[in-house]
Amino acid sequence: MLRHLASLMTLLVALATLSIPTAARALPAPTSGDPSAISGRTLGDHQVLLAAGVGWPGFWAEALFSPNRTFDVGVRADVLYGSPLLGFGTGIGGEVSVPMRLHLWASGHNDFSLAARPFAALGDGSLVGEQNIFAGSFGYALGLELQGLLGAQVSDAVTLTVGVGADTAFANVPDNAASGDLIASFYGIAGIEAVFSGTTLLFARVQGGYGLAPSRLFGGHADFRLSFGVAYQL
Repeated sequence: MLRHLASLMTLLVALATLSIPTAARALPAPTSGDPSAISGRTLGDHQVLLAAGVGWPGFWAEALFSPNRTFDVGVRADVLYGSPLLGFGTGIGGEVSVPMRLHLWASGHNDFSLAARPFAALGDGSLVGEQNIFAGSFGYALGLELQGLLGAQVSDAVTLTVGVGADTAFANVPDNAASGDLIASFYGIAGIEAVFSGTTLLFARVQGGYGLAPSRLFGGHADFRLSFGVAYQL
């Protein structure tokens, strides 16, 4: 099952990275060339953004590339000390993902993008919801994050972001014969970022909502994430 799901995720990522940049050429350009790590404003033609952050459920680093002015794609790695799915369970693990951002609309100083991030997480069973004897067993999750992001550049340096998102994931702890569950969550997003010297920015981002999962998993079904970070455009 894990091998088949991983193969499907790889195929979906490959199709997206091949087809979206071609379609993106006809979409409206972002409203400015200022870098943005978390808003609906894409990077612009052939730019590279390096970003890192810390918060809940862990700390992470990301490299984002723009093959054209309306599409960004990258790679991200997380070190986890909390569940990346739901609740506030703790454990040790990691996550790798492929963040993508497609710019769809621009008006004045406002930009809207659709963001997607297929991800794979692994580590303690507690990270995927186990609470009792299997909390320390190996567990993994394969999932997809979809978000709509609206960024408003309110000054030369500051961009505010609001958005909505939905995640879905398959989570499993092989040692538990009853494991193998689908999890979903829905949430709102808010953030702020400030650009310094044209290429460096600081940002803060929070998301909160609620998730759906079997009652035996997680201590609670809140979806909460928080990041404070820095980014640099090469």
